Amino acid sequence: MNSDPVKTKTMVTVMLLLFGSGVTLVLVNSVQSVYAYQSTGMAIDYGNRNVEWTDVDFNVESDPISILENICIEEVYTLIIEENTVTEINGISNDDNRFWNLWVIKNGELDWVKLTDTKINASEYTVTAWAYCSDEEVPTVGVDQFGRCIHGYPQAQKTVTLSPSITEILGALNATSTIVGTDKYSNYPNSVANGKADGSIVEVGDFLSPSFELIMKSNPDLVLCDGSQYAHYELAERIRSTTTVNAVVLYSGESIDTIIDNIYIVGLVMGYDIRAEDVIYQLKYAEMEILNMVGENETYSKSTVFALSPSKAPWVAGSATYVDDIIVTSLSENVYSSSYGWIQSNSELIAKSNPEIAIIISDEYYATESDYGTMLDNLSAEWKQTDAYKNNQIYLFGEELAEMAQIPGPRYAQLMEIIVLVLYHEIIHPDEIFPNYIGDNYRDFLTITEYLGFE
Repeated sequence: MNSDPVKTKTMVTVMLLLFGSGVTLVLVNSVQSVYAYQSTGMAIDYGNRNVEWTDVDFNVESDPISILENICIEEVYTLIIEENTVTEINGISNDDNRFWNLWVIKNGELDWVKLTDTKINASEYTVTAWAYCSDEEVPTVGVDQFGRCIHGYPQAQKTVTLSPSITEILGALNATSTIVGTDKYSNYPNSVANGKADGSIVEVGDFLSPSFELIMKSNPDLVLCDGSQYAHYELAERIRSTTTVNAVVLYSGESIDTIIDNIYIVGLVMGYDIRAEDVIYQLKYAEMEILNMVGENETYSKSTVFALSPSKAPWVAGSATYVDDIIVTSLSENVYSSSYGWIQSNSELIAKSNPEIAIIISDEYYATESDYGTMLDNLSAEWKQTDAYKNNQIYLFGEELAEMAQIPGPRYAQLMEIIVLVLYHEIIHPDEIFPNYIGDNYRDFLTITEYLGFE
């Protein structure tokens, strides 16, 4: 057995309950007094993460139209400008749905803003881009959660990863050979666990308090931090302002989209961008195939709760969590979607919400028939009032599956396939009985994402 209850409990507490986007609003504005070097230039964004970046010396030219003209001359691209409106770049023309516009990210902010006035000084913004978007779209992510431009980094040779989700991204990119240090909880893929065991990968602290000294001792050229933790912002600030090492702060992973953005960012800053796009394509294709399993019944929905324990007052997934996004994407209804982030519920609310499906991660029980039966017997009276209990629709995720379910990384597609099987097994496999407890054997139930472990 690969897991132990103590480790799982620690990871539940440290990882899931502290992940969330609410921290970001405070942190981004609090660290912008530091002006460490970052690449200056302009992006041409054709859509679907097809972005070309050109370094630009803003002391020589800072007008976005002139910069675009120079880029197109250098790259031998067509460029059509009509009355200060860009209508074509590199053979891509405005049509009824998508248009070329100037977009910027203001200093100290994370979101793109579309400008109607192109007469600006590009040096006054963190990133500027000419992007081909519809009215409903925004350009490809352009800054990390620290608010730093993600373009122009040299290829990373030695990296430090500071959370399991980041480490798993490097595993998906086939880049674990670059890892020289990582956090206490990173143990996947196996090459990372083996590296820790043989000393080739240094443990640089835990998720909450990474050690600057241990990180620097591992001699990295890139440190990848997690945006859900304030300590990581402080660390990135210190690294960027006192050393020549690059530090990037990834997004908190509160949704599938932010997981995809993180994969893209890591690929870009490490020089693994082609592999990153391949991984993203595999994940999005897997999502589509998973939903196709439900077929003509895709409008059928079940109310669901995702809880971190079977206690009377469990922590549950609300909105702005990647688990909620997976549940909703899986054509189900999260009974706690009106609550924000990971929240602690209580027995009365559980009974009132009355989920049809309950998925429980537990550090007390293994994924065995005996432990599952004991868990059911020990449920409170309120749990036993739910339709999930009455209809034998309470599911225990334990051991390795429990660990995977806690980490907003590339294996989210595998978690999504398991959840869809839980929700709709009578539609997908009407002649098979799906177990109420799954642990280290979770791969036995995967078909679409069986080989998406990125080991």
